[in-house]
Parts: sequence; structure tokens; C-alpha cells
Amino acid sequence: MAVVALLDPAAPSAVARRATTLLRARLGDELIIVPIAADIDITAATERALETFHPRAVIAVGSDALIGAVAAALVDMPAALGIVPTGVDARLPRQLGLPTEVEAACAAIADVCDAGHPTRIDVLVVGNRVVLSRTVIGRLADLDAPPPGRHTHVDRLRWGARSLWRLFGPTSRYHIDVDGHPLGMRASSVVVANTGAVGLAKLRWAPEIVADDGIADVVVIRSSTFLDYVVLLASWILGRERLRQAIHVRAKGRIEIRCSRAVPVTHDGVRERTTQLSMRVVPAGLQLLAPVARRDQDSSRPTDIPAAIPPLHIARMRAS
Repeated sequence: MAVVALLDPAAPSAVARRATTLLRARLGDELIIVPIAADIDITAATERALETFHPRAVIAVGSDALIGAVAAALVDMPAALGIVPTGVDARLPRQLGLPTEVEAACAAIADVCDAGHPTRIDVLVVGNRVVLSRTVIGRLADLDAPPPGRHTHVDRLRWGARSLWRLFGPTSRYHIDVDGHPLGMRASSVVVANTGAVGLAKLRWAPEIVADDGIADVVVIRSSTFLDYVVLLASWILGRERLRQAIHVRAKGRIEIRCSRAVPVTHDGVRERTTQLSMRVVPAGLQLLAPVARRDQDSSRPTDIPAAIPPLHIARMRAS
């Protein structure tokens, strides 16, 4: 069976050539390379590749945007997703625990193809979009998505300073329905996480967040002042829960979120602005060509999955 590699039109040509050369060396004639034109719908192109070649794997060679669009066509499909990042940041592969260098990513994909044992992970479906790592709603969304394109260090410092400044100020009223449990509170941000890495050092949104447990983790961040964020950061570092600053609940099915005003939102770093979101958890919905070492990183997940929302958290959230 074939392995299809979809090439991002925005990827640097030298990097794309390097990736295809490495993949061809390992996969041989089994590899089919499909360049994607700049004006083509990537999800539709992936669906056509599935219908034409019936591949056992589709490799997305490119940016986080390309990876998400390819993944949208592979949910609940027999073909697995391989990821070869070509951008400077490679934020999504890093959050998924995948190699971020082209050589390492190609080698890992070839190894898993040879072994024939892809890893199944959960995904979040938001309309026509698939989220592999996280959706960030509210003030933290500005920090979660650096400006697209290449920028100087000064530009990035300016963006970081503006984003940090936006963290402070009035909170918004959120109405959150988690698996049929309606909740309402004021918060600065809401994070729906499929992976735990914050992206800063080894900090995690909450303990025991993994991509293959059949659960989406909803972290409601209530911090709004400088002292609040200091306490929140300390609790993350120490691995302790601070219900006054952040509340962690879990969803197994659907998540509905409404905000009192339009707020910034990022889905795996892709920006939009909205007042409401409807999300669906698809357990084991995607096969991922991930190295075996990734499972060792997730070996600390609990064997006893708690209820969708701990009753203690419901009481405290309603009281707030």
C-alpha cells in the first residue's frame, strides 16, 4: 500500500526537497509525493489522495496549518498521519511529543511505517476543523499564536510585550456546558487541551493530560492580576491545584462554550474571534505515526479515569 506525502506550498523548497529525499531513501517506490498548490483546499486535496491512492499513511510536510488541514481528512479513517515540520517554530509537533527536526521526523515516520503500529490519539472536532493539541479562548490566546511569517527578534519582543499586557484587566463571563453539565463563571481564559504541555519550559496546563485517554481536559483560568498569574505559575511549577486561579474539569463527549463578548481564539495556533464554540471529543479518532518513545512520556497517565467532572469542582464552580 502507498504512503502519500503532501508538500506545503509555503515550505522552504530546500527543506521540502530534503524531507522527500530522506523519505524516499527509506520508503522507496512506496512513497507518492503530491505537491499542494497555494490556492487548493488542503483537506479536500487529502480526501482526493485517499480516494485515488488508498494509502496506509499520509505525511504532512509543512506548517502547523497544513498538519491540521490534513488531519481533518483522516479522522476515523484507516490511513495514519505522519508529520514532518518545515517551519522554524514547529509548535504543534512539539506539543504532540514528536521530533521537530526534519531528519529525526523522517526517520521516526519510516520506523513506524516499517513496524506497522501507529499510535491512536484523541482529537477535538470544532465545525470543519480538527484540533490535535489545544484550543485557547480569551486572553491567553494572544500569547498562544505568534504572528505568522518571519519576524525579527525586535518584532517578536514587541508582540510578546503586547500579549503580556493584554493578560491583565477585566475578566469575561463564560457559560460552559461539559457533557450536559451547565457551568457559569467569570474567567480570563479557557483552555481545552488534548496535550498537557504549555510550551514554556516543562510547565503543563494540568497534571495527567495525555492525548490517548479518551478525554478532553478543560482548564478554566480565572487569574486577572499580576499576583494572580504569579500564584498560577507557582501552582503549575509545584504541580498543585489552585481552584481560585484555575479549575480543571474533564469532558468525554461535548463541550459548549459561550462568552459574554467576542474574544480571541486559537485552534492549534490558528486564530479566529468568536463568542461561542461547540466542540466534540473523538476518542482514538486519529492514527499517528509517532515514535515508540512517545508512549513512555505518557506512561504516567492514570489508569482509573474519573467522572467527566468531579462533583467537588461542580459545587465550587456553581458557588463562584
